Amino acid sequence: MSKQTENGVVTPAYGSFKTFTSFIDDVRERGHIPLRIDRSEMPKLSGSAANETIATLKFFGLLDEKAEPTPLFEEYVMADDPKRKEVLARMVKKSYAFIFDAEGFDIERATSAQVHELFRSRNISGSTLVRAVGLFLAATKDAGVKVSPSIKPPKTASTGTRPKKDKKTDVGVGDDGDEEDGKNVLPPGVLRFELPIPGKPSVQVLVPESLDGDDWDMLSQMFSIYVNRWKGYKPTGKTSKEETKAAQ
Repeated sequence: MSKQTENGVVTPAYGSFKTFTSFIDDVRERGHIPLRIDRSEMPKLSGSAANETIATLKFFGLLDEKAEPTPLFEEYVMADDPKRKEVLARMVKKSYAFIFDAEGFDIERATSAQVHELFRSRNISGSTLVRAVGLFLAATKDAGVKVSPSIKPPKTASTGTRPKKDKKTDVGVGDDGDEEDGKNVLPPGVLRFELPIPGKPSVQVLVPESLDGDDWDMLSQMFSIYVNRWKGYKPTGKTSKEETKAAQ
């Protein structure tokens, strides 16, 4: 997503570039520009993914604050592929002006650490930083904007020094799973949580960060079905709510 902080600094977007381009292609195929871009225009996306895509559109100057398409939106969406690439290059250089216009900075020779510092100056960190840098690199590549080949997203979502976790300590929902030795790093947009089982190792589950309430409901039902078929367990006859209550 992207937002303006109290001091007027606009944080970089950190949505999926693939989702962003898929939506743009979809609008072009439909052949008309909607009066407003809202979640109803993205029925296949989860709530979180739709919100992130809308925020990305705003960050690139394609939507105004009311989520209404700007003239640039139509220019970009309806352009053929070669022209679209040129428009995207303009969008990228303007939206990431804090990088391209940074005094004494050369994006074609910069290191990853230098770029990460510039992103952090926009009030982002952790897993958001990882995703924001990933979006930046994907957009510059698609636009044909040359950047240093050394630039990569941060390896971990860690923002500072923190105590090492006890390997026996349960990891809570939403933990980014990054250890100080870097061996447990998760891809951008992925969360890990563990389900403790008395007397046995915990069950580890990796899920997309963009899951909403409806997605979780569907996932819980699918998980139960797949495990039952895989292990040959017989249904208990209890509903998921009854099982949860019994386990408490």
